[in-house]
Amino acid sequence: MNSPSMPARELTLSVRTLHRVFEAAVAGHVRGSRLEGARLELLIRAFKSRNGHTPAELARPGVETGSGQSPVRKG
Repeated sequence: MNSPSMPARELTLSVRTLHRVFEAAVAGHVRGSRLEGARLELLIRAFKSRNGHTPAELARPGVETGSGQSPVRKG
């Protein structure tokens, strides 16, 4: 049977404490993931502001930097 009582007993914790620890770990992971995503978004915006293109736009085949603010496609 899968229940939190067995791991709680193995760790000598109450089930409620096990739940609190698990909830805190999950919340911390979610918060960290959101912060990482926000940092990445800020970096991409800063890159685009400075270079006129996102890194993904510049990585596409056939896109090269031109004198303007938008990608220039060959061909």
